[in-house]
Amino acid sequence: MSYYYDLPEDQKTISKAELKSRPERFQIEVMRTWFFQRYQDPVHECPYDGREGGYQYIHGGPYEAGEELFDEFGEFIDEEIIEKLASELEDECIEWSGISQPDDYDDYLFDIAGSVADPYKDLLASIENLRSMISMELDDSHQQTLFKMVFTSTITSMEAFLSEYFIGKIEREPYSLRKFVETNTDFKKEKFSLSEIFDRRENIDKYAKEYLVDLLWHNLPKIRPIYKKALNIEFPESIENLVKATHMRHDLVHRAGKSKEGNTITLHKKDVVDLIDEVEKFAKHIEQAGTPEF
Repeated sequence: MSYYYDLPEDQKTISKAELKSRPERFQIEVMRTWFFQRYQDPVHECPYDGREGGYQYIHGGPYEAGEELFDEFGEFIDEEIIEKLASELEDECIEWSGISQPDDYDDYLFDIAGSVADPYKDLLASIENLRSMISMELDDSHQQTLFKMVFTSTITSMEAFLSEYFIGKIEREPYSLRKFVETNTDFKKEKFSLSEIFDRRENIDKYAKEYLVDLLWHNLPKIRPIYKKALNIEFPESIENLVKATHMRHDLVHRAGKSKEGNTITLHKKDVVDLIDEVEKFAKHIEQAGTPEF
């Protein structure tokens, strides 16, 4: 059990005793922050094998949200409050995976990450191309293939925008880099000897970029607090549709277009158009939130 917990909105922590006396809504947000630091929907990283019974929990699991929350907070948070959050999390995912540690990064990806001069403009160009593709008229079987290709490409475009925007920001703005390093919960777990301190300080931008290149940028619940803490950019209040779309993209790519239950996914033109519009709206929100007012 932890002795101190990260606050949802900044880099400070709160003790168990302090958390116990706080209002319900505050307690829920602290517990939610704690949970997403340790667990994720298996759709993001776990391979799926229907013959082996479903997801292969390569990072630990499956975990039940309620069980993990009660183990950690049950001694000092009211049961009803824990159950409320557990119910919300179970609506999103029944069984959760652990979170992987950063792997070795790809040198090529490291070099090009953050190199796009205007990520928002780049995204708009991608969206224009995707809209042109979706207007093509084909026979039914080829139309489905086209819809699925455009759907997955739209999510990929969103990932590229999120990563390029964030990495570009911290490379250009030392203050944003410092905020990112100071507030990132994974960095708080890093341990190194005193003899390494100068190397760490001199290469902090490299260490930060290595971490960011390895991030899964479609994992919006994990990316959301990173944007908030480092760049002070709030995601839109509701990102539920985009989260659902990332799950469907996983099915289209990794399950040959079938749902977890084995049913073939059929997309309609409106599904794809709505997703493109949602991604464009999402990116516009971030671009405007990150543009200083004069």
